[in-house]
Amino acid sequence: MKEDVRKAWGGQWIEQGWQDFRYGLRGLLRNLGFTTVAALSLALGIGGNTAVFTLVNAFLLQPLPYSEPRQLVEVTGVYPKGAIVALQQDSRSMDIAAYTPDLEINLKAQGEAQRLVGSAVSANLFSVLGVGAEVGRTLRTGDDQPGQDGVVMLSDALWRKNFGADSGIVGRLVTVDGATRRVIGVMPSNFAFPSSSVRLWTPLHMDPANSFEFWNTGFIPLVARLRPDAAMQQARGEIRPLVAHAIAAFPLSHAQ
Repeated sequence: MKEDVRKAWGGQWIEQGWQDFRYGLRGLLRNLGFTTVAALSLALGIGGNTAVFTLVNAFLLQPLPYSEPRQLVEVTGVYPKGAIVALQQDSRSMDIAAYTPDLEINLKAQGEAQRLVGSAVSANLFSVLGVGAEVGRTLRTGDDQPGQDGVVMLSDALWRKNFGADSGIVGRLVTVDGATRRVIGVMPSNFAFPSSSVRLWTPLHMDPANSFEFWNTGFIPLVARLRPDAAMQQARGEIRPLVAHAIAAFPLSHAQ
């Protein structure tokens, strides 16, 4: 009669589950070695799945934080500043920008200097990517020219951690690798380029008067945006002649 009543109440599965749990726990405690290995295997498996999902979610499921990302392309190879300018001026199918891979830099704003990761970029990088600033402005034409390149942009994470998300950050002076720079803007929290490690961006120093530095140092990668009336095939057909023309512009005195 008791068993029939328990079944009627629907509570029998709870009692059986508790009995199974106690039995399983006693078995695991009798073999701690097996229990430890099993727990570690489960932890690694769950952690690995979580990491994979994070990557897939960031790069495949979530939309890229750029305007019309399908129009963005990578130009293979690395180029000196002089060649970059030649490519920018001559391309009819793409707007081309340049950036350095992750660079270790020293930032001093208040107190001791900090070692951070940064990137030096052409003045048109943010317009090519189609991303605006969260606070202030991004780099604009002329910001990479001598005498005008003493500016810096901060990541959202750096702005919040080091400056307390101060809305008056624009115009503040900081020291980057010993040089004084003026903060002009803060990027949105979801912006990460060329990697998630980058915490600030400075303009490339584009000085054609310094021929050696302009043509012989700082070979860096490029990213480009197809223009509205251009197709990928047109860009592919254009790039080889453009590179050949840029090589031809290389000063002979330094090409030997």
